Amino acid sequence: MITFKFTPKLTEAVQNGEETATFRMEAKDVAMGDIVEMWTRVDRDMTELFGYAKITGIKEMRLGDAPLSYPGHATYASQEARLAKYRGYYGVEITLQSMLYIYDFEFLGEK
Repeated sequence: MITFKFTPKLTEAVQNGEETATFRMEAKDVAMGDIVEMWTRVDRDMTELFGYAKITGIKEMRLGDAPLSYPGHATYASQEARLAKYRGYYGVEITLQSMLYIYDFEFLGEK
């Protein structure tokens, strides 16, 4: 089963319905309607399953073409702010021309 990992803060946002989309720099082998596992990255070496979600939308675009405000996802003040955040997650090789994958989901509940 495909997995999506989140920080503890984002896990809470998923569980309370604030976060309904995730932006990833890597393509996931999922299709509309697929059920995926949702994991919390407790620390660097430990993850914990917190529930399941159904994929309700998939979009692919360049990071620089993605909207700064997207329903169910964090809002960024500028392209530069978003780029800095994603470089923190994925490394300095990320540019505004890098491919971005947006996965909309419906959280189905806890394990």
